Amino acid sequence: MLIFVKTFTMTALKITVDNQQNALMLIKMLRSMSFVKEIIADLPTDKTDNQYDDLNKILTTIEPGSLFSEIKDPVEWQKQIRNEW
Repeated sequence: MLIFVKTFTMTALKITVDNQQNALMLIKMLRSMSFVKEIIADLPTDKTDNQYDDLNKILTTIEPGSLFSEIKDPVEWQKQIRNEW
């Protein structure tokens, strides 16, 4: 992810970060600085603004009834999970 930053004297920086979450955090920090005049970010546009939309997108791609299809007996499965603790 690339971020370009311009300051008062129009000095430009090119910054590469390892993931989108870090890029968003860096952009937020840079926007709070009075001497930063412009931020141009090369971020993917499919990122939503909230976790609800992210979760909804994931859940709509899952086939109904396939999420826990490998669990034949839910009561026995829960007992096994509890015994692992």
